[in-house]
Amino acid sequence: MPAVFLVSALLIHSISSADEGKLLEGKIDGVTVLVYIPKGWVIEKKYPLIIGCHGGGQTGREIYNAWHRAADERGYIIAAPTFGDFFKQKNRKLDEFILNIVKEMRSTYRIDSTRIVMVGNSMGASCTYWVGLMHPEVITAIAPCSGYSPYLKGFPWKPGLKKIPVYILHGEKDPYAPLEEMYKEEAKLKSCGYDVKVHVNKGIGHAYPNALETPVPDWIDSRFK
Repeated sequence: MPAVFLVSALLIHSISSADEGKLLEGKIDGVTVLVYIPKGWVIEKKYPLIIGCHGGGQTGREIYNAWHRAADERGYIIAAPTFGDFFKQKNRKLDEFILNIVKEMRSTYRIDSTRIVMVGNSMGASCTYWVGLMHPEVITAIAPCSGYSPYLKGFPWKPGLKKIPVYILHGEKDPYAPLEEMYKEEAKLKSCGYDVKVHVNKGIGHAYPNALETPVPDWIDSRFK
């Protein structure tokens, strides 16, 4: 398990190459957010941003564990909040919080605005659907995992809302959400005009798999260059 380097805030303009390959921990709007800077990071280059939403009972480490190898290999910056902190706060809007994370990350690092991708597992899939689909002006693609079709019920499908691409993942052996849920999600999104791909994570249950064992990194790199 890597060391976590505590910072008082993530808005740090003196970030240096010494931070590459490190897991940083800070606060955004009073919520703990883990940030991972890939190995080989250089200040002059723009990097894709992965915003990760963990499952119930988990923390931002679930997303870090799933994505940090892909981050090193492909050159991604990861920001993964711990939602236990968020839900303790009343009268807070989820979408505003996620957009504030993006704002903070863009203020601190050179982020490729064409590749800001939300990913999430289980409960985090719900967050991913809601924020990503509602804010296509900021989020350029989403990849929810092990979600439920009811997450899409009641969604305010606004006329003229930009349709961002979606890659749905689901564990082959998910004991909580049947595999059929993925195909229901696919059908609903396609009926609303979204470009949707799906992938079954072979041998995986309800957990978010190693991202490199899914097609999502290739999808990000090929589609959004």
